[in-house]
Amino acid sequence: MTRAGFYDFLIRHFVAITGVLGLLSYATIYAGKHAPEPIRSDGFSYYVYLPSWFLYGDPTLDAIPRTFPSREYADFTGATKSIFVTAQ
Repeated sequence: MTRAGFYDFLIRHFVAITGVLGLLSYATIYAGKHAPEPIRSDGFSYYVYLPSWFLYGDPTLDAIPRTFPSREYADFTGATKSIFVTAQ
């Protein structure tokens, strides 16, 4: 294979090669027992007030965790505010 043919192959298959390398990297990083937990969302940490204020009309930030099954913010968010469910 000539140098031009090799470069032509790389250009034609760039997306597939990048996808395979990405999957291999992901599997290598997260396959181990001591792998870090993947980042799920940055919306909890930085922008949680936006949906709380504009969607729920709640400046206390209590409305967002009410939508979660655990009724509190996840540990990875660093948010300490939780709500206490009262009997209806």
